Amino acid sequence: MEIVLVYTKFNDQNKAAIYDKWLSILPPELRYKNLRYYNLNDRVRNVLGKLLLMKALEIFNNTVIPLNNLYYNEFGRPYLSTDFDFNITHSGSYVFCAIGSKELGIDIEEIVPINFNSVKETMTQIQWDIINKAHSPLQEYYKYWTIKEAVIKADGRGFFASLEKISI
Repeated sequence: MEIVLVYTKFNDQNKAAIYDKWLSILPPELRYKNLRYYNLNDRVRNVLGKLLLMKALEIFNNTVIPLNNLYYNEFGRPYLSTDFDFNITHSGSYVFCAIGSKELGIDIEEIVPINFNSVKETMTQIQWDIINKAHSPLQEYYKYWTIKEAVIKADGRGFFASLEKISI
């Protein structure tokens, strides 16, 4: 299976310029959805994700597929065709897009401190035992989390799936 992976990074110095320059290339419906994000970082990540999707499509299909043909499944997961799949992820200042011929999911996470009690329901007891015994529990948690999120994205249900039921 061929997979194309593209990514980019932005910073505080260039995010406003990126947003101002590239928002206008999105179809009107996607521009409107972008404007619903309150935070400029979220808006920039959204625009960059769509730009990366366009680039990945160009590499994968050797053609341009307009993003105004974006459809959504019953769980709100976007798709363009049943002939290929794509997935976008972002965290912090990084944005990634993967595209391939089969269902796929991708996730990245910036490792920041979290309250494990607030995410207790996302792991099985065995996973929590492994996380708590790890040299770096926070990194171990994020390892499991990113795998699980990639799985539920590939599955198409997103957070409608039960994370605690996914065994790794």
